[in-house]
Amino acid sequence: MYFQTGERIFLRDGTEVLPEEAFPGWRECTALGHSLGWMEREDLLMLCINGDKTRKTYFIRSDGSLLGLRAEETLGIEPVLSVTLDGNVLGIMERSQASYYRVDTEGCVFRIPLPYEAD
Repeated sequence: MYFQTGERIFLRDGTEVLPEEAFPGWRECTALGHSLGWMEREDLLMLCINGDKTRKTYFIRSDGSLLGLRAEETLGIEPVLSVTLDGNVLGIMERSQASYYRVDTEGCVFRIPLPYEAD
């Protein structure tokens, strides 16, 4: 969904989106959006960084700017179940709640608690 060389990520036109200096040590990167084969300007990058006990997920616009939104989970306890991008709305579904945000303003559209029962 993007063009990657080592730890650098580029758009099809050669614009660098994620220089390796921005998030040293990142290991997982996924493009969210409707593009096929290349990251397009409307897409977001979802970048995951695992720490000792946490996993932080950052969202980066195609121009390289970072959204103020992020998902953080404690490994083994509260995993993020899914992340979706539908037009301008970013959805983050966790065990206990589903939250939806506007990408352009980063404002919460709505949040709903989810019933969860431990095994």
